[in-house]
Amino acid sequence: MKEALYARIEAFLREFPFVGQYVRIHGFSKRPIVQRIDLDLMDRYGWTDAWTRGNRCSEMGSVRFMLIGTDGQELSEAKPHDVVKPKFSLWRVSTWFRQDIDGETVYEAIQKLDPNRVRYVLEIKDLFGGSRECDFDPDFGIEVTLHKVPSGRSFSEWLVKIREIATKELQGELTKVNMD
Repeated sequence: MKEALYARIEAFLREFPFVGQYVRIHGFSKRPIVQRIDLDLMDRYGWTDAWTRGNRCSEMGSVRFMLIGTDGQELSEAKPHDVVKPKFSLWRVSTWFRQDIDGETVYEAIQKLDPNRVRYVLEIKDLFGGSRECDFDPDFGIEVTLHKVPSGRSFSEWLVKIREIATKELQGELTKVNMD
């Protein structure tokens, strides 16, 4: 692992030690990112490796969204898109067809909880599950993004604020379109 990357990961794990229970220090393929929770995140789904293979997605691997509280404890995980393979029976028709399981958005998962308990949404993208030990290939491994509610705000307050920002952005775009 490159020294600069290693130093950044160590600093990240010192600041957010709860991430260490999900990703080992040598599992990172890129520098972890910290950003504010935004509206785009609310509509995202996780998925499992089995689901991506069956749906011939452009991205392989899996994506998980963990909902983390103020104290760094896991509150929940957004249920990912997944696949269940039925129990094998030569004569059962369902044996030959897989069953897709719909996931839930990050927002749907948060709404099952008290939203104000959520402080972070930890996004873990494992681009190729078997590559965690492959230090030689930087395109594979785990990417981590920690989406954070800004300090001094509750999740509900922040959600109201980012909705207001989205409305102002739209109004600005409409003003530009109408000027021409």
